[in-house]
Amino acid sequence: MKRLFLTAIAASMMLNLSAQRYNETEYPKIFQKLVLDIGATPFSVPIEGNSKISTYNFSLGYQIGKKADIRFNADILNQFENYHTSPNTSGIYFSGRLVNLSLGTSVNIFNGKNDSFLKNISSNLVGKLGIGISPEHKEQESIFYDVSFRTYFGNIPYIGLGINHQMYGSSYKPNSANIYISFGLDF
Repeated sequence: MKRLFLTAIAASMMLNLSAQRYNETEYPKIFQKLVLDIGATPFSVPIEGNSKISTYNFSLGYQIGKKADIRFNADILNQFENYHTSPNTSGIYFSGRLVNLSLGTSVNIFNGKNDSFLKNISSNLVGKLGIGISPEHKEQESIFYDVSFRTYFGNIPYIGLGINHQMYGSSYKPNSANIYISFGLDF
């Protein structure tokens, strides 16, 4: 009985020592550095061409420093275009869908100070460069870049203002650029 009691004490001491040796600060923080961004762009204004965009975007990234991360982005992009053929007709309405795949980065440019009224507000500059693929035709239709300025309220929600420029390689679909407003969650 005494031997069993001493074995139990020794085992609990060993478990306690191993738990102290690998405390929370020493664990690899691989999963703590993962970034997940889920957002939407419900409103845009065309500045080149006559198309408007609305997107639902998903990003998965990895934090490479205290203020920056690298992301893989998948945007489900809906484009609506309206071509007017002559002043007497209402035009030809075109609706298309692209899936944008891109690499991007997010860089923190402002953090509110703890002793000010901006303590829960921060801002990031987010950039993307990628291709637009048509799900209907299963081919690449565009190359694009996207730059946005996001303001975070608290730790998770954001609202952003950005520009998206789609460059098409065909004559029937002109290049388009949009200024947009977005919102979402960034974990």
